[in-house]
Amino acid sequence: MNPSGRRLSLVAAGFLAAATALIGPASPAGAAPNASATIGDVSCVDTDGTVTVDLQAGDSDAATFTVLVDGSSYGDDTEVDAAGTGQVVVTGLEDGDHTVEVLAFVGDSDGDTVASSDISVACDVAPEGPYTNIKGDVYDGCEYTGVVSASNKAIAGDTDDLQPVEFQVVFTPTDDPVDDPGDSTDDGTGDGTDPAPDPAPRVSTVGVEEVLATFTLDAENQTYDSTFELGTTGDLVLRAGETTVASTHIGRCEVVAVENTAGGGHSLPDTGF
Repeated sequence: MNPSGRRLSLVAAGFLAAATALIGPASPAGAAPNASATIGDVSCVDTDGTVTVDLQAGDSDAATFTVLVDGSSYGDDTEVDAAGTGQVVVTGLEDGDHTVEVLAFVGDSDGDTVASSDISVACDVAPEGPYTNIKGDVYDGCEYTGVVSASNKAIAGDTDDLQPVEFQVVFTPTDDPVDDPGDSTDDGTGDGTDPAPDPAPRVSTVGVEEVLATFTLDAENQTYDSTFELGTTGDLVLRAGETTVASTHIGRCEVVAVENTAGGGHSLPDTGF
């Protein structure tokens, strides 16, 4: 390079350095923050739980938010402009445990979970004197599996007067036939089917009640959850003393895909039996 060209390069470099000092370096691509959400604490309104969800769109992109409560969409989707904020107030939550999840959709992209929280609601007024707060559920978990949950929870956080309760899980087998799907071979008719043989009824333990579990729920242990592999059809019952809290008939069931949508037509993961 000749001396004149070198002097011009140095002068240009000096101007560039001065401009950078005044303006600052260029912002890197993608530096704008993504959409976000914050799930607040539980407050009690008229003995029901209320949770406030604050929404924040990214600096450069608008976002659409879906709030899920226990897996189901709560109200309509909320659209927030770029760099803007929004709010969803979830009300009417019953006493018990709940899950709140927030999905954010930017443009045509799939939704991302930007916040999730497991919350517990205890807003009912505690009664005076000794009390129990018994709840339970029993359902068929498919393939002769029973699922049992029970609770005896303190009301409004007051455990002083919560009385212990003894529960039993009992099962009575039945002689309901179980369909034999066959071996998928041709039975000679040419239609590719294999008629299943008539199922033989079960007779060994039919009608004989069996105690599967006994447990006590009190101030220290307020919940119970268990899965039972039963291997046959029958009636599964959750009892507290002489009271039947919940029951179901155990059989066969198949898991199927169910398409769920949450406001705005955004697809959610397939779930369900």
